[in-house]
Amino acid sequence: MTIPGVDLKAGYGMQVPANPMTLQPMDVRGEALLKPAFEVVQKAIGDRAFPGATLAVGYRGKLSVHASAI
Repeated sequence: MTIPGVDLKAGYGMQVPANPMTLQPMDVRGEALLKPAFEVVQKAIGDRAFPGATLAVGYRGKLSVHASAI
């Protein structure tokens, strides 16, 4: 598919070098700041909105992963 009036073909794009993300574990303060989000997910599981979930948050080179299930 092409865009009318634009001289580019489908699949055209910029080539950029890979830039792999390097993350460290979230510190205690960061985990505390994310607690409200974890609680929303946990409440939804408790309300049986879904049987389980994993919330992963990457921020400023830090990663927090929170998994919950019934």
